[in-house]
Parts: sequence; C-alpha cells; structure tokens
Amino acid sequence: MFLRSSNDGKIWSDWYETILFYKNNQTRYGEILFFPASSRYVQIKAVADEHDPQEITIQKININIFPEIKTPLAEKIIKSIANKFKVIQALAQTAATDIKIISRAEWNANEDWRFCASWDSAKNTCGTKSPDPKWPPQIHPVKKFVIHHTAGSNTANADPKELIRNIYLWHAIVIEGGWGDIGYNYIIDQQGNIYEGRFGGDGAQAGHTFNGPYCKRIGTAGLDATPCGVSKGDVEIGYQMNAGTVGIAVLGNFNTEIANEKVKAAIAKLINLKSQTAQINLNDTADWSVPIKVKSPDGMEPGIVESAVRDSGMLLTGKNLSFDFDFTDPINPLAVVHGLPTIISHRDVDRTSCPGDNFYPQLEEIRRLAINPTTEYEAKFESSTLPAAMYVSKADSGEIKIRNTGSRSWLKADVDLRIFDNGRKPSLFKDGPWNDPAGRFFFEQTEVKPQELATFKVPLMAPQYAGMYKHEFALFKTADNSEIFGSAFDREMRVDETHQGEFISSSLRAAVKTVWRPTMKLTFKNTGFATWSKNTVLEIYDPSGAPGAFKTKTQSGYTAAKLGATVKSGENAIFTTKLTPPKNPGIYKQIFKLKDGNKEIWLGRPEVSIMTRVDK
Repeated sequence: MFLRSSNDGKIWSDWYETILFYKNNQTRYGEILFFPASSRYVQIKAVADEHDPQEITIQKININIFPEIKTPLAEKIIKSIANKFKVIQALAQTAATDIKIISRAEWNANEDWRFCASWDSAKNTCGTKSPDPKWPPQIHPVKKFVIHHTAGSNTANADPKELIRNIYLWHAIVIEGGWGDIGYNYIIDQQGNIYEGRFGGDGAQAGHTFNGPYCKRIGTAGLDATPCGVSKGDVEIGYQMNAGTVGIAVLGNFNTEIANEKVKAAIAKLINLKSQTAQINLNDTADWSVPIKVKSPDGMEPGIVESAVRDSGMLLTGKNLSFDFDFTDPINPLAVVHGLPTIISHRDVDRTSCPGDNFYPQLEEIRRLAINPTTEYEAKFESSTLPAAMYVSKADSGEIKIRNTGSRSWLKADVDLRIFDNGRKPSLFKDGPWNDPAGRFFFEQTEVKPQELATFKVPLMAPQYAGMYKHEFALFKTADNSEIFGSAFDREMRVDETHQGEFISSSLRAAVKTVWRPTMKLTFKNTGFATWSKNTVLEIYDPSGAPGAFKTKTQSGYTAAKLGATVKSGENAIFTTKLTPPKNPGIYKQIFKLKDGNKEIWLGRPEVSIMTRVDK
C-alpha cells in the first residue's frame, strides 16, 4: 500500500510505502507515515507484491490521522504509577553513564493511555480508564537487540517528541483496539537522542517483532476466503520475538535516507550499555528460545496442535533461519533459533523491509561499534564560529573545534576536516584556499591528545543564489580516507542577496470598480546592505507571466513605476502609481518585483502579490 499527500489536490508528494508493522488474520497495520501539517488531501494505491503475488481482496481501509495532542501529564498519576511499579522501574535503572536517555515524562507520554479502557473520538482523549494497565509489563531476560526504522516520509524537520507521541497513540490506542503502550523499548531521533519507550524497563516485552500469524486450516480446510477461526476448529500460530528482545527504532525512512553517524553512534552506545546491564556477550551467537503463541480449540488433541506448530515453521525457514522445536512444555512450545547474532534487524526474523535497504548493510558496523564504542579514532563536535548568514558571492570564515574522544593522539597530518553539501555532495561554499572540493582542512595544533580540542580554520565563499543551505562536516583519517567515528555533524546557513528587501504594505483596496482610477502606494524596506539606486523600478506581472491586468499611464511593458531616489539599507522605498482596472469584472492577482538595473531585488519569498476584486 502506498500513500501520498497534497496541499491543493494538484501538486502531490512522492508515493510512500506503508511498511507493514503488525498483522493478524484479518487486518494489517502499517507504520505511521508523516506528512506536512499543511496537507489537505491524501491518495492511496495498492500494488501487488512482485515477490509474493497473491489475489487479495481489500474489504476496508482505515486511515487514522494524528495531529499533536497536547495533554499535560498529571503529577499525581505519575506518582501513583511510580509507586505501583517501582520494582519494575528499578529494572530500567542503569549504571552511571554519559548516555542521556530522555524519559517518558520528558517526551510527554500521556500515561492515561496505558490505562485507557475506551477512547472518546470526539474529544480525542481517553473516555474511561481501568485501575490496571491494559498491557502489564512482562519481564524476560534480554537476549537480543532488534533494530527498526519507523519508515514513512522524511522526518528530519519534524519535532521528534511529537512523532513519538503519535506513534505511542497509534500503538496504545488504535492497533487492534489499542495495545496499551508504545511497541518499541527505545526510539532514537536523527540527532542521536535516545528516548525511553515501553514502560517497565529493558526486559519488558514490547510489540516490535512478531512473526505471524500462521493459520493451520483444519475446521475451515478448503475455504480459503474464510478468515482463520479458532472457534471453527483452526489453529493460529505466531512467533513471539518480542520476548527477551530490546526493540530499538530510529525515526526516519532508511529505504530513502542514509543513517548518519549520530544515529549509528547512539545505537552502538545504547546497546553497549544495555548488554552490560543484561550481562550478555555481543559477540555471541548462542541459541535463542522464542516463545510460540498458539491459539487452538479447546480439547484439540496435542498431536494435532504440535503438527500445526511444525507446519508453521515455514515462517522461519522463509527467513533462512536454523531452528528446532522444543515441546518440553506442550502448552508453551518454543522455537530454538541457532546462529543469530546478538544484534539483529527486524527483517532478519520477519517478512519486512525494516530497517530499510540503506540501513541494513550498516548493521555490521553497528555491531562492531557496540562491542567497542570507544575506538582509537573517535571525535565529537564541540563548537563553531562559522557565520549563521552570508551574502551571495561574499567571503567569510570561522573556526570549528572538535574534541578527540578516542584513545590515540592525532598528529597534524593524520586527520583532516571535510565539508559537504547536504547528502555528502560537493560543497557549494568552496573558497580559493580549499585543497579540494571538500576542503581537507588540517587543525592548527601540532598534536591533539585524547580529550583535547582540535581547532580548524575554515574560509567560505557563499554561492551566488540566496536560500538556506545545509553543511555536513566530518573528520577523516587522511591516510585511508576513512571517516572518524562520531565526528559528523551538520549546520544550516542562510545566504542573502546583497540587494534584498521586504514587502511592507499596499494601499490598494481589496475591491474596486471598473470605472475607478485608484492610486496604489506600495511600501518596501531595504533589508540588504546595498543601496538601491534611483533607477530602481516596480514591475507588475499576472500569474501567466504577462504584464499585470491593472495598467498605468506611464507603464512600459512590466514597468509600472520608478523609485526616483536612492534608498539606503534600513530605509523604506515607496512606489506611487494611479491604476486603470481591467474592463472585465473578476478577481485579479498582481505579482510585484523590484529591479535595480539588471539586478532583481530578493523580497524574502518566492512571490509577493495581492488579490483584488474588480466589480462593475
């Protein structure tokens, strides 16, 4: 299933696949898709799976829309929960560390939702509450770490806390009538910030990885269109891979995006810390006993149930997993999976693309970093004096300081700083002294020892076009061009025109008559540093690009008025002209541009315009 959004129903976003998050026999639930708040239209399309083509009838589609819900946490609820579950909470406490984990309270998790018995859709809040949590924490020893992405559209500019609250609402309230909590144990944003997920600590069984359900048709054999039904004599089986695993989800879609160094560093350090708490070896590939969830009719012969469970093994063989069944406890059978690393991804054990085609190849690096998060070469951005704004084609400079957080000293020729445009493309700010398109700047000191700061002086030359630009910075080992772990960071910079202005006001009425000859006074402010000459002109266009429908006696082509006096930076420019409205009644749009000679004055936005109604 794919969705896209539009503000006006004409121009549409890209199609975004609804990545499967959870399914039961009749319903499939996708990951949340994030679209701009200005979206007013949504389209949906279904495409057959080329790897598993089947005839599927879609009977109903539900689209749930989650705006941010600002519901304050009541302090008394937090205290009552803390008292009730203080033993469980103690399991989440960890040894002293420099890792900051943003708590549920800090991202404003509404704890009412964990106790919500019914949802009031009209008020968008919990209608009735139960005295006990809907999903009480079940604690299991941690054996594996499972990496996910939240998928959906690009989330880089969104508020991560709001995104997490929306995921929490989707999991706690909507899926299957509401699970009662968020399905991930931890969430990581694009800046490498780590957020507490599922209530109850690391060992609390979450809802991020469940392989199933598999239906063994017995009572409805041959009736493929009939949903699997335990009440009809069928057996339903699933592999509860949430038990004994810590689910870590990264905000973003790594089918289309690339995981940055901050994200990888955060995952690695979190897993390193939690593996010590759980006392598990990250190099281990020990057997993993996965509980099998079985639903069967009362009184069904154990042999039939066991046969159904063995048939369901196709879910695991489909992922090329090596396993055996353990029926020591026939009521609670296990699948003993062999040879899997301690750090795995969702797609390793379930039929999904999660955590994305771009992220999956990076798992080996994350495993390595989690085993040894402090390497010989490691760095952390400290500060920058680079300008926040520059004028087009003008030069400026600044300093960047980066701390050596590794175990090895740097010599001047060992390490260099490189600068890229967004997406690791060649920088648009290349200055004459740059050694190559990425800069390759060496630090000022002769040697930088562990925990000392390296200072890099960076000259910049702004591009010739105004706008917002994103720099990406990273340190590299000069000898082999390998990136130094943890050193990557980014900064946005605004580039302004030298000739720049701001539209202040128009005296033209919102409605005029065809016989009127109104005087229009337009006021602009010079917000650049260049003085506007007396030859600066006002040009008026209509939306087609033709001269504006309102005419003036002195109009020549697009030019409606001339300034007639110089205007310095910070001063206002006023254009006054008498207009002749068009003969035909209607609503007309006038688009204004200012030009000083051949130089168009940037007015701070793509279009400055007014709408005027013309009546008889």
